[in-house]
Amino acid sequence: MPATPPLDHQGSSGDPMNAGGSGLNVFGWAAVFLAVTSCAAILIMLVLKWVTGGEEVWPWFTRYAYFAFPGSVVCLLLSLVLTLAQRRRA
Repeated sequence: MPATPPLDHQGSSGDPMNAGGSGLNVFGWAAVFLAVTSCAAILIMLVLKWVTGGEEVWPWFTRYAYFAFPGSVVCLLLSLVLTLAQRRRA
């Protein structure tokens, strides 16, 4: 019995719904990056506070977390809006 070729699940028609890849756009990747680095900055700040006995930690750790985490939420919302707009067009 001859072997059957594998099915192409990526869709060659250029349809964004069937396209291969992770499915995240630029804003989605920016949201992931900002959220992860913001959490890392907060954890590093907490560990440094604990190690140094509560002394002042570099202020840019706090400032980065203040702006990066809300920025990741905004990027997440923009990614959601762009994905919904793409699905509406398809």
